[in-house]
Amino acid sequence: MRHTELSTDMQKYLKDSDYLKKDIKRLGLEKNKLETEFSSTAKKVSDIKGEQISVEKKAKETVAKAEFEAKEIKSKARQIEIKANEKRSEVDVKLSETADIKRELGNLVKSNEGKEKNLILEKVEVDKIKSKLLTIVKMIKNEVG
Repeated sequence: MRHTELSTDMQKYLKDSDYLKKDIKRLGLEKNKLETEFSSTAKKVSDIKGEQISVEKKAKETVAKAEFEAKEIKSKARQIEIKANEKRSEVDVKLSETADIKRELGNLVKSNEGKEKNLILEKVEVDKIKSKLLTIVKMIKNEVG
């Protein structure tokens, strides 16, 4: 009987052993599948990290370029402002000079108007004297002649 028991035990052991071998094989295949998935996922994570680094680098370059361009624009704007202020100063000087010239011209016009009136008065006076002299000359001619 013992032999049959052994045989039954042995059969059970063999059955369990086959089951365990199949389970080990299945687990091995599952392990390989998981390792492949892990490797694929690790590769994807690595690729994503590489892309992230590339994007961050491009972002930093873009920001640096924008900052540089902003500084250039600011510098050019300052130069334009300086030139505009210089032109404004030149215009102010020219306006001041123009006002001075206008004032001088006004004074000259007034002076000339006064001189013109004096000339008219003097001409009238000269004409009166001329007329008197002509009258005197006629009288002298009449007396003499």
